Amino acid sequence: MAGRKESPWLERKERTVLESGHSSLYVYAQKDRDIQFAKWAQDEHYAVCGGGFPIIEDREVTGAICVSGLAHLEDHKVITEVLKQMI
Repeated sequence: MAGRKESPWLERKERTVLESGHSSLYVYAQKDRDIQFAKWAQDEHYAVCGGGFPIIEDREVTGAICVSGLAHLEDHKVITEVLKQMI
């Protein structure tokens, strides 16, 4: 089943978002400027690529929306397109 195969990526993207407080694409874009993000890029527990987006309530990250299975920029685009429809 495709979903099960992708779940480690979803877990890694979620961890990246929850611990950084930013989208995983932001972490990817900042990895050459931020030593912590650079370390995460080499750590199998994190996914430093697009596809994870924070849910923020009252200025606090309360969860994450994560997509996996496409190219990482496309994963990110799926999330932003859905969020645009909801706003």
